Amino acid sequence: MKLHHVLAVVAVMALGISAMRATTVVKQGSVGGSAQAMEALVMAGRDPIEVSLDKPEYAGERKWLFAMYQTALAHKLADRQAQALQQLVSAALQEGDFNMALLAADRGISDAHKVQLLQQVVDRGIQTNDGLCYAALAVIRMPLPNPKEQAMGQVITAYINGVDFHRNADSSDFRPL
Repeated sequence: MKLHHVLAVVAVMALGISAMRATTVVKQGSVGGSAQAMEALVMAGRDPIEVSLDKPEYAGERKWLFAMYQTALAHKLADRQAQALQQLVSAALQEGDFNMALLAADRGISDAHKVQLLQQVVDRGIQTNDGLCYAALAVIRMPLPNPKEQAMGQVITAYINGVDFHRNADSSDFRPL
């Protein structure tokens, strides 16, 4: 790997982390500039992601996930709803359905519960190139600043370590560090 590639990766990482710390908004429910910058970085060159229940797979092969979603929301007791949403997020991630996992996580019964569910999306999403976009969306949806900052760091690190190095893997001068 050429020196300028390594320096570029280190510079992006340093800028991302310093921007993240400088612009994390403590006000609940708002998105800091660092989260927007992270999303722009991860989503660059990709089609925008629409998180929605209006997808054909929920009328066909993943109808059972749609049924789980409806059932989870129908629970009247908060504890039962929280448990059902947890099961749905786990099942959706097992199937690789980040869309449904995000939809379910958004319906968490409290801010702490939402963070817990969204963190699962981040943890799974950073493992794949396609999932990284959903991990970035999960970070943006986190309502609490400290977990949001930690998750942002995970996404930025995964982006730098995974995406940038994989792009350069085809070049003849690529050597692992």
